[in-house]
Amino acid sequence: METLKKEDYFLALKVVPYKTGLFDKKFYITDGQNKIQIDNLSFEIQSVLTKKETKAYGPYGPFRLKPDFWYTFSISLSFIVIAYFILLFTFRFFKRRKFLKSILKRGNHLKASKFFVVNLRREQKDLIHSIKYLDKIFKTFLEDSLFIPALNKTDKQIMKNLKKYHPTLYKKEGRNIYQFLSEMSGFNKDKLSTKIYFDLKKFCQKLVFLIDENKDLK
Repeated sequence: METLKKEDYFLALKVVPYKTGLFDKKFYITDGQNKIQIDNLSFEIQSVLTKKETKAYGPYGPFRLKPDFWYTFSISLSFIVIAYFILLFTFRFFKRRKFLKSILKRGNHLKASKFFVVNLRREQKDLIHSIKYLDKIFKTFLEDSLFIPALNKTDKQIMKNLKKYHPTLYKKEGRNIYQFLSEMSGFNKDKLSTKIYFDLKKFCQKLVFLIDENKDLK
């Protein structure tokens, strides 16, 4: 409490509170020897903070743009996304159509397994060329028999197409097909032997028979 102004019949005090609430204090006037009690000094403190005028902040960033812009932007973005998927579907459709035409033009699709056996009998000059040739004729068989891209495709791409177009065959023989593809793409030239080649050849022949037998399952 601080005295601001003092006169004979007037007294001004400044009170600095540190907590809120209703205060009712006894008040005395004294000259150091005598004191007189006057009416109690009562006051109520609702806040100990200085009252300041607060204003709401306006929007920040791109949300200050007019609603018309957002409507136009949303519609344009929707058209772009739709157009993208239409173009993607169209591209894949014509790519697939072109691939099927090339298979039909090759003319081996009706007797793919027989053409595989004929090609398998062709001798190669060494084991390395024999392994590469076995890989090639097997992938050619997959294209002619199952109508899925295989030549110049990775093992995972082949399995993805197999799962997409032949889900039943994928569940039944997918593991064996992937195992053979992995063996062919990762064979070690230094450890290659005639026995290994004939084992792979035998496995491949068995796999072709199983694919040919189960390809039409739904």
